[in-house]
Amino acid sequence: MPLPYEILELYFYSFIIILIRITSFFFTAPVFGGQTFPAQAKIGFGVLVSAIVLIVSGPISASIPSTLMGTVVLVAGEVAFGLTLGYSVSLVFAGIQIGGMLIGYQMGFAVANVLDPISNDQVSIIGQYLFLFAILYFLAMDAHHILIKGIVDSFIIAPVGSFSVQQGSVAWLVGVFSRMFWLGLKVAIPVVGAIFLVDVALGIISKTVPQMNVFIVGLPLKSLLGMIILALGFPFFALVMRYDFDVLVRGFYGMIRAL
Repeated sequence: MPLPYEILELYFYSFIIILIRITSFFFTAPVFGGQTFPAQAKIGFGVLVSAIVLIVSGPISASIPSTLMGTVVLVAGEVAFGLTLGYSVSLVFAGIQIGGMLIGYQMGFAVANVLDPISNDQVSIIGQYLFLFAILYFLAMDAHHILIKGIVDSFIIAPVGSFSVQQGSVAWLVGVFSRMFWLGLKVAIPVVGAIFLVDVALGIISKTVPQMNVFIVGLPLKSLLGMIILALGFPFFALVMRYDFDVLVRGFYGMIRAL
């Protein structure tokens, strides 16, 4: 029968390992990641979730490494697992920002950037607008609850110490990157396509009426047209985001298995 101090050591070790994976996930996952969610809150929330996982599931079955190098490798694997899983989910929102950047460039807002409080970088104002809309839609779908449940279930699907870089996981990450750019293209197509037609029309007008200053007329016209299509196209954006969020939720457990 294990001695009391051995039981305490096992529970303490299990709690630390669970905390490392969950906290790493919260530092890169959408909604929880970024500087708008304070680091103290991420750690506190990670401690709370880790304690619940430990109470419900019990100590992990992996053996405690007997060497310092083994411990370092195990901890690095859990950190990489959490960071990779959270970052892959956040790529969906990066795709939406890419689409907004393309829209803003075509509307003449290429230099109208704002500070993104999540990434702490300068981003397109239209991209940030669509990003905030996507965050609200993501929360309205309760998808953040599914992410929390998924990271908790990851200890069953991918036990501690199972993280490794394999051909399947690399192929899956490449697929996530390709979906990010495809999502940005889907978001940008309506506005970019309409503005392209306006550019073609203005080019024809400049050839037929050389006295007309196309640049002065075209810039406000494209901005106005972009705003109108953005306003009318929100149902379309909502459908696109809902589809991609559904794909994200359905594929979240596939992500865990791939890692």
